[in-house]
Amino acid sequence: MSFSIRLRYRASSLIRYNLSLPNVSTLRVSKYPSGLSQFRLLCNAPSLSTTIGPVRAHTKQETRITEDMGEGGSLAEEKIVPTEIHKEAHDSYMTYAISVLLGRAIPDVRDGLKPVHRRILFAMHELGISSRNPHKKCARVVGEVLGKFHPHGDNAVYNALVRMAQTEALTEAMLLSDLEQNTVDFEPNFDNSLKEPSVLPAKLPVLLLNGSSGIAVGMATNIPPHNLGELVDALTVLINNPEVTLQELLEYMPGPDFPTGGIITSATGILKAYQTGRGCVIVRGKTDIEVVDSKTKRFAIVIKEVPYQTNKSTLVEKIAELMENKILEGISDIRDESDRTGMRIVLELKKVSDPSIALENLYRLTALQSSFSCNMVSIIDEQPKLMGLKELLQAFLDFRCSVIERRAKFKLSQAQDRKHIVEGIIVGLKNVDGVIDILSKSSSNITTSASLRNAYNLSETQADALLGLTLRRLTLNEVKLSELLSSKKLILKLIEQEATELKNKFSTPRRSMLENAWEISNLQKHGTIGKSVGMMGKIGQDVIETAARLILLPGSLKTLFGLNLKTTSVCPIHRLSQLGFWIPKFKKIMILRSSYMVLKRKILDHLGASSPTESTDVNTSKVVSDLDLLKTKMTSKADKGNEIRTRSKT
Repeated sequence: MSFSIRLRYRASSLIRYNLSLPNVSTLRVSKYPSGLSQFRLLCNAPSLSTTIGPVRAHTKQETRITEDMGEGGSLAEEKIVPTEIHKEAHDSYMTYAISVLLGRAIPDVRDGLKPVHRRILFAMHELGISSRNPHKKCARVVGEVLGKFHPHGDNAVYNALVRMAQTEALTEAMLLSDLEQNTVDFEPNFDNSLKEPSVLPAKLPVLLLNGSSGIAVGMATNIPPHNLGELVDALTVLINNPEVTLQELLEYMPGPDFPTGGIITSATGILKAYQTGRGCVIVRGKTDIEVVDSKTKRFAIVIKEVPYQTNKSTLVEKIAELMENKILEGISDIRDESDRTGMRIVLELKKVSDPSIALENLYRLTALQSSFSCNMVSIIDEQPKLMGLKELLQAFLDFRCSVIERRAKFKLSQAQDRKHIVEGIIVGLKNVDGVIDILSKSSSNITTSASLRNAYNLSETQADALLGLTLRRLTLNEVKLSELLSSKKLILKLIEQEATELKNKFSTPRRSMLENAWEISNLQKHGTIGKSVGMMGKIGQDVIETAARLILLPGSLKTLFGLNLKTTSVCPIHRLSQLGFWIPKFKKIMILRSSYMVLKRKILDHLGASSPTESTDVNTSKVVSDLDLLKTKMTSKADKGNEIRTRSKT
């Protein structure tokens, strides 16, 4: 059933949304296309047998209205249409829901912006506000946006403006380039007095680059941010191979990259989110273990990064509250030593406290470990839709192709117009004597000829050579634009070239590390290591290199690290670097655990270092360059004779 909804804004303006909804009854929208499966209306009342009769205003109210109109005023007769309350509630709520979905809360897949963000950027562009110009008050921008484009309150505009100014909220957007070259459609504003862009000509998939979150009616969106360089690489792969699989894309963009850093531990959630549009990503804060007193073996946990959208002050208060209530034991003191150079929250442990146990309690009881629920809903073709990674990239790529085509047509039209003007000027220059003679004979322009010669100081030969060179350049540009419009391959190549230029200029290293996680690109390809492992003392180097994650036996932990760990404790990968061991990037190693299973996993270096000296807080005297050292220290008398068998993980 197709219907149209008109929304009345200020100045009695109308904004029209045309949507097509299947299976729409008068009582309930059972299922919205493309992901709105949970959309439910509050009006689910049965049909009423009676209708509401007309209700006239009270006499006092009529008298007051007449007095307000004045003696010469006239008041149109009020028309009351009887209707059923459940039908009116359904229609009114649907109007409100669609207006929130399309006009406020859900971003557009093409430029990744909500209407308020788009209007702020366009208003600032019209005011000439940029990074190269002096600062202006926020009130100036808010007033410009409210007065010209945004039919809502000032608080929403101000909050959106302040949020966009934060470094962690909006990276290099590249949204306003070529806006004046007819690359996008413009539509009337709320009072039909001005034009505003319906979308901005983004050069990159900003929806994935910066992420977005919003709560609408019956649905919400929550898209994580990603690394610029990895995103451009994935887009390039899709351009060169439209049939690329998700697994191949994940080799170039393995997961989100949160601006606050942290460690992502749930690769299965990332894979599910990229496949279906929904998934849960577990993010942990980045911590280091420091030795406070080597004699008494006192340690301190130093928090250097917190999960995305976690408030540092709130986290410190929560930890202090748990310490006071004796819920979080083992911590003797907490200090916030953060400054302009970075975050540093120091948690000093008691003498008998194990750092690994205290850290696990922090993950379990506080926001040092949090989950980011991905719900990648965006507006495409004026409808909200839940999309996966490849579909989002393809939607942006289609939009970018249309932008390139429209830009080329605009430049070609300008070149043709300029060519026509230049040809007329050349004709006039070739007949300059006749033109001067005609002008000199004009009774109203006696001194025209002398004025022209003195103003430009050009001879006929010089002007002809200069204009002829310009004409040849215009002709060459026209040929290139015509070739571009006739070839989809050239358009895609230009998109790749522009995206690569932005990557080379603005790309930054990954902040969020995929430490201690399954290799995402091979999650659907679990298998055995391929051979059995013999006695503990006979572990071969080839088997160690075949595996990808290492978990040490409890007895070996005591021997290797000198820690008093419980028999159920294991040593995660990030602890190796915290205790002074450097793991080379993408190095495949094997760790054995008490259940005697070998897990095939791949280590992604969470330090992002290419050498031991580049890692932070690494004791180079303990650098393990040869895995035989680990193998030797793992061997202990208590562990000898235990047979290790590999098991496939399906």
